[in-house]
Amino acid sequence: MSNLIQYIIQEDPEEERRRQEERDKGSVLMSNKSAENKLEQAYKYSPNNLLENDFSPKSPEPKPTNLLLAGLKDKQDHNSTTSTKSSSSGLGLGSANQPSTPTPWAKSSPKIDIKQEIKNPPISINGNEMSAKDRIDALKSGKKIYINIADNPNASGKLKLDHSPSLGEYYVNKYASQIEKYATQYNLDPDIAKSILYSEASDYHRFGIDHLADLAGLSSSVRPMNIQGKTWGNFQGKQYDVNNPEQNIELGVRVLKSIYDAVPDKDIAKIATLWNGTGLKEVNDYGARTKEYYKNKSWDTSRIRPQIKSK
Repeated sequence: MSNLIQYIIQEDPEEERRRQEERDKGSVLMSNKSAENKLEQAYKYSPNNLLENDFSPKSPEPKPTNLLLAGLKDKQDHNSTTSTKSSSSGLGLGSANQPSTPTPWAKSSPKIDIKQEIKNPPISINGNEMSAKDRIDALKSGKKIYINIADNPNASGKLKLDHSPSLGEYYVNKYASQIEKYATQYNLDPDIAKSILYSEASDYHRFGIDHLADLAGLSSSVRPMNIQGKTWGNFQGKQYDVNNPEQNIELGVRVLKSIYDAVPDKDIAKIATLWNGTGLKEVNDYGARTKEYYKNKSWDTSRIRPQIKSK
C-alpha cells in the first residue's frame, strides 16, 4: 500500500522531461529575440555621424566597433592638425596626408574633350562669326579672341594703278626708329608694321588727295599708320591722339599686335586683311599685296626692288 501511494505522489518522469524541453525551447527563443534586437540596433541609421552607420550584414560587436571609431577619430584629428600646419606654410592646398579616396556621395567631375579644347581654347573668344564692331570692341578691351578668316585664291597681290613706291619708302624710313621702338616694346615683328605703313603710304594716297586731306584735318584716318582715331583712339584703357605721329605709330603697333595675337596661323595676308577691314571673313587684295611687301621688304632702298606687275 505504501509503495502505491509513493508511486502516485511521485511525478511522472516523462512529464518532467517534456516540461524541461519546453523550458529549454523558451530559453532559445528568448536568446534569438535578444540577438535580433541587437542586430536591429546595429542597422539603425544615425544622422549625427555617418561613421556610426554600419550597413554590413555582420553581427554587431560593440567593443571592436568602438575601437574602430576611436581609431578613425584619432586619424581625422591627426590629418586635421597636419593640414592646418601645411596650409599655413605656403599655398594652402592642404596636407599630402589627407585621404585621397573621394567620399562615396561626391559627384564625379565632368570629362574634358581634349580635342575640343584645342580647337576652341576656353581662354579665347570665338570671333569668327562676330560683327566688325564686336571684334573691334573685343580687341580694344584686351580680350583674348581668335579669328580664322579664310584663304582666298582670287585675292591679288598685284600693285594698284596709283602705287607710289617713293612715298612708301619715305614714310617707312622717316618713322623707322619709332616703329622699331614700339614693336620691341609690344613684342611684334617690326616688319609687319613697316609693311602696313608702306602699303598705306604707297597705295592709298589717291594721287596726293589724301595727303592734302590730312593736312586740312579732313581725313577720318590719319597717317603715318592711316589709323582712325574715332574708332581706335581709346585702346585698352589708354587714350591716343592720332594727330601726334609718335602716338599714331604706338597705337598702330598695338592694334596690329592685338590682330596678330588673334590670327592662329600668323599669316601676314590675314593680319593685313583684318587691319584693312576688321569684319572681313576672307583674305582680300590688300592682305595679299601687303604680304608681298612684307616678303620683299619693299621699303628697303638697299635691296633690288622686284618687278611686281600692276593690275
